[in-house]
Amino acid sequence: MHEPTYRQALKEAWQLVFKNTSLWLLGLLSVLFAGSFGMGNFLAQLMVTMSTNARGAWFARLYLPTIPHPDVSVIIGLIWLVGIMLIVAVAVIFISVTAKAALLIATADYYKNKAIPKLGKIWNSGLKYFWKILTIEVLRKIALGLIGLVFGIIWYVLPSDISQWSFILDTIMLIFAVFLGWVISAVSIFASGYTVIDGKSLTSAYKKGWELFHEHLLVSLEISLVLTLLDMLLIMFFAVIFSFAFLPALFIWMFAGAVGNAALALFGAIFGMVVLLFIIALFGALYNTFYTSVWMYLFMKMHHEGIVSRIIHHVGKFFNR
Repeated sequence: MHEPTYRQALKEAWQLVFKNTSLWLLGLLSVLFAGSFGMGNFLAQLMVTMSTNARGAWFARLYLPTIPHPDVSVIIGLIWLVGIMLIVAVAVIFISVTAKAALLIATADYYKNKAIPKLGKIWNSGLKYFWKILTIEVLRKIALGLIGLVFGIIWYVLPSDISQWSFILDTIMLIFAVFLGWVISAVSIFASGYTVIDGKSLTSAYKKGWELFHEHLLVSLEISLVLTLLDMLLIMFFAVIFSFAFLPALFIWMFAGAVGNAALALFGAIFGMVVLLFIIALFGALYNTFYTSVWMYLFMKMHHEGIVSRIIHHVGKFFNR
């Protein structure tokens, strides 16, 4: 019995996603807060931070607007606005985290039974793990944020002269930061798996998640690298799609300009934005479902089959010759 490879994980996840389009809804809902485009967004933030012009952004001062003579009605309106925003934020987080737990459960059931339970049943199961998955997601975001902050400070302090040594140092630091991000992301999703599949406590889930990552280091790093490359391709794809999404709107604007109809021009702008949001939502749901499915395939194979790490496997084969 061999340890699963990243090729098997990608193939199985691809088949799962396209055979079970109902999971796209969970992927869309979970991406609002608890989802992830893998490491692409994190890597993009690190690269922006490394740029000379962006280093000072880490230490930018925040100036709160002052109101010389605040009006009571304005203050009440702001309180209502803040309250509504908080309620919406809580609702989004609740839905997203529950959807993430449900998606983890659904993918695990598929790899065990080759079937997806009904969404209502999965959703109710996801509710049981809301607080644990929320804690894991918050800790993951804090950890990635701290990595970005620490390395942003380091890049800010280092001399910003353009030289070969400066480029080499920046590259080494970027690779190290991305590696730490890989570790955090992999251990977090393995811990999530232990939480929803085995019902482990958070402490035990993190401990077991780290052990699983350490025992299967090579395949975990391989899939992290592949998914990071896919993330970057997806970001470039969105950049291209952004232009094409507004092509129909451009023709509407041109026609509106020719006839002098401002309402038609406004409709063109709204139409272009709706098309763009639809494309982003569609691919966001698809890729988030795929990303989760890949990691859960590895988790289910490595956890339930208890196979040795591929590194140990190949070393053993070498010495047995």
